[in-house]
Amino acid sequence: MTAVTQTAPFWSHPSQHYGGQLPDKADIVIVGGGITGVSLLHHLKKRRMRALLLERGHLASGASGRNAGFVLAGVADNYATAVGTYGRERAREIWRFTLENHDAVASALKNVDIGHNRCGTVILAATDEERVQLEESAELLTDDGFQAHFDGEVLYNPRDGEVNPTSMVAALARMAPDGSIHEHVNVTGLVAESKRVFVHVEDETIEAGIVILATNAWTSALAPSVKISPRRAQMLAMAPVDHVITEKPTYSDFGYRYWRQLTSGVLLIG
Repeated sequence: MTAVTQTAPFWSHPSQHYGGQLPDKADIVIVGGGITGVSLLHHLKKRRMRALLLERGHLASGASGRNAGFVLAGVADNYATAVGTYGRERAREIWRFTLENHDAVASALKNVDIGHNRCGTVILAATDEERVQLEESAELLTDDGFQAHFDGEVLYNPRDGEVNPTSMVAALARMAPDGSIHEHVNVTGLVAESKRVFVHVEDETIEAGIVILATNAWTSALAPSVKISPRRAQMLAMAPVDHVITEKPTYSDFGYRYWRQLTSGVLLIG
């Protein structure tokens, strides 16, 4: 996988570092050390399954450490659009699953300071089209048993929240078995043979039973048939202010605009 030049993230890198000699074999290899990879490692540990996580940089060096720390139910689209795209049953299943996942993470890390606050989020209508969709979303969400409220301009989602994303990744990584995480390991290729997958790591090879790619936008580098490519986005962090500008994490313009104010007064805008 080829690294790309990125600007400095707002969130500090996890302070822990992981390395050591790579094993020749592993039952399960996870490629990618973001929230997906470390969460998977955590769940596999709970099921008494040993896995090896390989990260080409440091943990949370990709999208998991380059976001505003929103913890949202569902997908990027509003609920009405998701129902139209996936169907009512599938959309309801996705929303329920993501809320349950939020519960699970909050429970697993309840005694760890990761900046988690289940304060709810709001979606602000930027256009008449979006306003109509948010009103419909509120009706559909309520009918499907979810908490939501629309006041004519804003859709309130009280079970959403916010978090320090790199702290969350770091906390889950600290719970992983010793020796299961290796940073600065560049996976260059995968070769599947019968019931094995050979993971090529520069001048070494690891024989794995299963390989799971938690590589987000970089997945096609190792699985060319998966047509995903990275797109540039940006987030601006403003200097702290001494008054409240926004009380809750806010989305607008179909998710293309968002902002959140930290307890320090810093405003994150994307």
